[in-house]
Amino acid sequence: MKDTSKWNYSKADLFGTGNASERISQWFQKYFESKVVYDVAFLGFGPAGSGVMINMLQRKQIARLKKKKVLILEKLDSILKGNITSYHINSDTYAKTFTEFVDSINLQEVKKLANKISFKKIKAIEGNIALRNVDKFLSDASNIYIKAIKQFENIKLRKNEIAQRIIQCHNGLFKVKSILNSGSFFTEHEYYTKKVILACGGIQNRLEILNRQIDQQL
Repeated sequence: MKDTSKWNYSKADLFGTGNASERISQWFQKYFESKVVYDVAFLGFGPAGSGVMINMLQRKQIARLKKKKVLILEKLDSILKGNITSYHINSDTYAKTFTEFVDSINLQEVKKLANKISFKKIKAIEGNIALRNVDKFLSDASNIYIKAIKQFENIKLRKNEIAQRIIQCHNGLFKVKSILNSGSFFTEHEYYTKKVILACGGIQNRLEILNRQIDQQL
């Protein structure tokens, strides 16, 4: 919709006059007022982004989480692992961090991970683990964790969707513009949120989308 805030157009200029025009005006007003405003938006849900929510679940804050409207945008088809398993380095903490939540989170879907061979292999290793060796476990964990997230009606998970721009609005909200990769075509989307968690990977990814300005549309 065209930005008209700087043109001083009256409602009559935009919608005309008469009963029909008034109904159209009311419909537009109702439509924009009914837009969902999220409490927080995760831009990226790899190790960093998912780690925040896993920590909440570990601390048994499920009731608190259910009270919040949460948006998750992840550019990949999976969550949790991001690009971390492509790094040719070892870690003595990373894999353990993501195996600990299996024992500490009381969700039926998450508990299913304990029976996965990939989980048992990682659990049995002491000391450093090559990050590329945790790829199978994180893939299994991603599939199960997605099912666990779907149990929360207040959480909207959007895979294959990447944030392109963040705009700070006059009313204090943030407008997040994104592009969804549907395979054969791309579609643009926008969301409104009170808070943004930037967990989109390297510094270049963050600089590309952190283009803040005062939005003249609200």
